[in-house]
Amino acid sequence: RCVCALCRARSQLADCYALGIGTELNDARALFQNARAADRGSEIACYAVAQANRFGLLGLDRDPWEASKWYRKMSECGVKNAPQSARDKAAEFLREQSARDTAAEWARAP
Repeated sequence: RCVCALCRARSQLADCYALGIGTELNDARALFQNARAADRGSEIACYAVAQANRFGLLGLDRDPWEASKWYRKMSECGVKNAPQSARDKAAEFLREQSARDTAAEWARAP
């Protein structure tokens, strides 16, 4: 779990790029900054990368499996710094994804 100033700064910089605050919009840079912070264990950055994959934001295609990876990483990092709404959304998505995976396994069973 990372709560260092660098990760917070990367997440804030990512928001600036994503929203065009003080700079031009730049999805690639927003994603890069969030991914760097997420790799270091920032729960909020993990959530941002998960959401980008889940909904096809920041120039990404929708990818529920990649979103699941980042939501799981968020929970592994500890979620004390993530807002309750982010924790709830992550948990809901992972439950839905687990149910879909189980249904797919049952469909493949002989």
